[in-house]
Amino acid sequence: MKKVRWGLLSTATIGLTQGIPAIQRSENAELVGLASRGDRGKAKAEELSIPRYYESYEKLLDDPEIESVYIPLPKSPASGMGGKSSAQGQACSV
Repeated sequence: MKKVRWGLLSTATIGLTQGIPAIQRSENAELVGLASRGDRGKAKAEELSIPRYYESYEKLLDDPEIESVYIPLPKSPASGMGGKSSAQGQACSV
């Protein structure tokens, strides 16, 4: 079975402590990208063996290799990113 390629928007604690481990434990998913607007993202991607790091949320959403996106952001920013994710044809979890 083909694995779903996930991207994660943000280095929010819930994403790092709950979302990433859940995706990494799944037999049907692989976490291939992490996007962050701050300096912490690149180091976290390296630390957690996430192959791709994006300097902006938009760059991750624009990547055609990302099939599904986990968005652990506050409601207002998440809704905008969720809309863009859906418009790109990606599934999203907010």
